[in-house]
Amino acid sequence: MGHARALLALGDPAEQLRIAREVIARSLSVRETESAVKKIVEQGRPPAAVAEPKPVDVHTRAAEDKLKFLLGTRVRIVRRGGRGRIEIDFTSEEELIRIFDSLTER
Repeated sequence: MGHARALLALGDPAEQLRIAREVIARSLSVRETESAVKKIVEQGRPPAAVAEPKPVDVHTRAAEDKLKFLLGTRVRIVRRGGRGRIEIDFTSEEELIRIFDSLTER
């Protein structure tokens, strides 16, 4: 719902659709979507300035999907060369505790 509200700030329906596709392709959060729309509106130029999403390795995408399914929340694997990090989103203290318990149970 929040994504849609952010996209409504763009006046052109074609532009809304293009940014919506980018949001889906890049798995942007509501806040990231709001920030991208805000930049577009403030700059007053077409959203072509928004960076193209990097192609994600199929194995990395599969690992993200498996973690999303197991943890029940958004998970991103961010790679930088041979290193990287795993980002796990949570929206409340209860969800953090649930995720922690899922990760630490044997």
